[in-house]
Amino acid sequence: NPNPNSIPLGPAGMVSLPMAGANAGAAGQAPSCGSVSQTADVKPGPVDIVWIIDSSGRMVDELNAVQQNISRFANEIGNAGIDHHVVMLAQIDAAAGTSLATDPQHYLFVPGLVGSHNALQLLLEMYPRYAPFLRPAAALHFVVVSDDESHLPAQAFRTQMEKLAGKSFIFHAIASESVNGQPCAGACGLPILCGAFAPGLQYYALAEMTGGEKISICVSDWSMVFGALQSAVIESA
Repeated sequence: NPNPNSIPLGPAGMVSLPMAGANAGAAGQAPSCGSVSQTADVKPGPVDIVWIIDSSGRMVDELNAVQQNISRFANEIGNAGIDHHVVMLAQIDAAAGTSLATDPQHYLFVPGLVGSHNALQLLLEMYPRYAPFLRPAAALHFVVVSDDESHLPAQAFRTQMEKLAGKSFIFHAIASESVNGQPCAGACGLPILCGAFAPGLQYYALAEMTGGEKISICVSDWSMVFGALQSAVIESA
């Protein structure tokens, strides 16, 4: 026989609590009960963002653009209530001199010789160096900044990185789109100085297959670049 003191369960195991004096039945009949339901609060989850920046000689302007915007990028994510970790893998610390670089709880610089074609390979090879800063429950994002193409195919990187990380990830490409098979030209109109060297087809392919942002490196306003990344990171959390 059911326990007369037990609490009745509603649909999907929801607890239904009697409401005092509500819908009292006629004499000799059990009173009907109202119910109270409560929905759990939805809070943003943690996010880990790994940046890797081509450190070849042509990338001076892009490194400066990252340095000018990286702290604001992290602050905007933090202001949205998201617990974030940012990893910077590059030959030169693009966050040096910013408030982010002085915050070891949220920022890790990993020095590496990132050349024109090895960004994806280095992310795999150096994973043990930055993996302790990543968190199992965090959404994982990668952001590459390069004016060239990867020698490692997109699908090979995705397969190997998902095995290393034990989860899927979102990849964002700040690289050159293909303009009739050629790389984009910079805002100054002088491709040798501020344009790309080759279309980043493998980077764009990774962004396409993981739902990331595909952003042209040949832009003058990098606040728009970081705005798109901020929105994508916040949405994933």
